[in-house]
Amino acid sequence: MAEDPELRVSLDPLIEERYRSVFEDYLVSAVGKAVIVGRGGNFLKRGFPRGVHVRLVAPLELRIRTVADQTGASEAETKKKIAAIDRDRARLVRDYFNADIDDPLQYDAVWNTSTAPIDFIAAALVEMIRLKAEMEVGESASA
Repeated sequence: MAEDPELRVSLDPLIEERYRSVFEDYLVSAVGKAVIVGRGGNFLKRGFPRGVHVRLVAPLELRIRTVADQTGASEAETKKKIAAIDRDRARLVRDYFNADIDDPLQYDAVWNTSTAPIDFIAAALVEMIRLKAEMEVGESASA
């Protein structure tokens, strides 16, 4: 990744996650299947032909209620925390990738989790990945 002339990103802010870092995900995905979670993932993986770039969204009120219930924090505290996280995520994408996190053209699919159950979203994504792989096989056979 460091040699990629299109990538003008320091990986430090992207690696600072509570789950496996984007860099580790990159290494895994370079040799096999991977799911990259995080705001920079779809931008880092933009050139991978089998990549499916997805954004999950939900109404702010639902996000506040869900996080407040999970953490035990007040809804007012949670609202401030979510606003700060959203600002930081948007700034990260803007500063490191020169892109708008809310631009739907940056994603293959945007799912509203308040209207589409996670099981439905997962099944649809598996089908998208399967079809994309089939299209790639068809294209390479005709070349």
